Amino acid sequence: MMLRRCVGIRRFSSVATDLPLAPVGTIPRGDADRIPEDVVRALDKFIVGQQDAKKAVAVALRTRWRHRQLQSDALRAEISPMNILMSGPTGSGKTEIARRLAKISGSPFLKVEATKFTEVGIYGANADSMIKDLVDVAVNMERAEAQKLHAAAARERAIDRLVDLLDRKKLSDISRAELREEIASSKADNRKVRVQLKPLSSKTRPTASNPEMMMEMPPELENMMKHLDTLMASRFSGGAGKSDDKTQSMTVKEALPRLEAEEADEIIDDDEVVKRALKNVQHNGIVFLDEIDKLASAGDQARSGGNGASYRKGEGVQKELLALTEGCAVNTRYGLVYTDHILFIASGAFHRSKPSDLMPELQGRLPIRVALSPLGAAEFEKILKDTDHNLLEQTSALMETEGVKLTFTDDAISEIATIAEQVNAQTDNIGARRLATIIAKITEEVSFHAPKMNGVNFEVDKKYVQQRLSNVLERTDLSKFIL
Repeated sequence: MMLRRCVGIRRFSSVATDLPLAPVGTIPRGDADRIPEDVVRALDKFIVGQQDAKKAVAVALRTRWRHRQLQSDALRAEISPMNILMSGPTGSGKTEIARRLAKISGSPFLKVEATKFTEVGIYGANADSMIKDLVDVAVNMERAEAQKLHAAAARERAIDRLVDLLDRKKLSDISRAELREEIASSKADNRKVRVQLKPLSSKTRPTASNPEMMMEMPPELENMMKHLDTLMASRFSGGAGKSDDKTQSMTVKEALPRLEAEEADEIIDDDEVVKRALKNVQHNGIVFLDEIDKLASAGDQARSGGNGASYRKGEGVQKELLALTEGCAVNTRYGLVYTDHILFIASGAFHRSKPSDLMPELQGRLPIRVALSPLGAAEFEKILKDTDHNLLEQTSALMETEGVKLTFTDDAISEIATIAEQVNAQTDNIGARRLATIIAKITEEVSFHAPKMNGVNFEVDKKYVQQRLSNVLERTDLSKFIL
């Protein structure tokens, strides 16, 4: 099958029916038995309102599950994911819906800002870097799962190593079995032992294979770094590298987790981790593309004959996003990743533009449109009362660590919601994000004196809220008078 270049990404023809797809199989993730109603109910625990958006993401998630159940490869290749475009004011829940969806489904999730990307040939991050970052997330997820799976075996092997080290001291008054039991039950934590620790592996050194510690780089430089990584690995692990192992004196308590990590690295099959991660990304990956409205914000100016440089830059990035959303093969450090069935959720406030200002081709790749409504006092009150782990619960839990029992009365919560709505109306409307600012202002004094308030029960009522926020609504935004 013929491939054609697409801004540094190999893209398949959209009409090809023999498109290579990952094998059909059950992905061990949480969305396999999630019906849309269950997903919406789960989202309701953390997000107030916005039912249309919740239904849209729930259906999109289920559609991917349905896609995997199809037996015909040719039919599967023809079906595209139902990517979503969310529009709504800041703080209305766009990001939170996507983030919670990823947690519910156990999917690899990446949030990126569209404004960080530049056109190919211009210095900056290319759009395909988001797929590389998504793969990194998936690999870390799979590695964490593998570590949990093999944690017991790694601990047993680590304890065996410690027993060998302590047994060399000829502790004749205790048997190996008893010594092993003491280590396992933490009774030997304070014993000193000299442990030979391996040097940093390629999983922890800042190398081309460790994306968290490297900057985005061109393919040529990345290949050079991989070669350097190989040379460094042979330097540390081969030949004379054995003499570079560090022998350190530490307690059993300090040595055990270090040895567990080493043994887990020995047990885990890296090839299997990468294989599962690539499969997981292609079937379950979710990319949340924020601030996509900024790519079209200068469109009206450009069409009216003004300075269209910003618009042209945005148009170039849109073309690269088009390649990803319609289906590409992105070359990552772990291998090729096909983006044909990655779910893209784009969002923007669209204050100075509208969705129709985006390229028509990109609009076509975001077929599901959802408009989120702005939040008011009623929604703010529900956020503070009805959602799990809400801001008031978080604040009270933090105060409990100081021995202070902090409570909020119902009238105080209503007043907080009302003031948040008023401040949003008088200044910049940042939606539910305003609540964190207001609650921080209300609890500022309590938080400052909390270390000296151990055992105190402090109740925040409406009067206290008004007292702490008395000058907030009286402030005038002088910026409007500045020329």
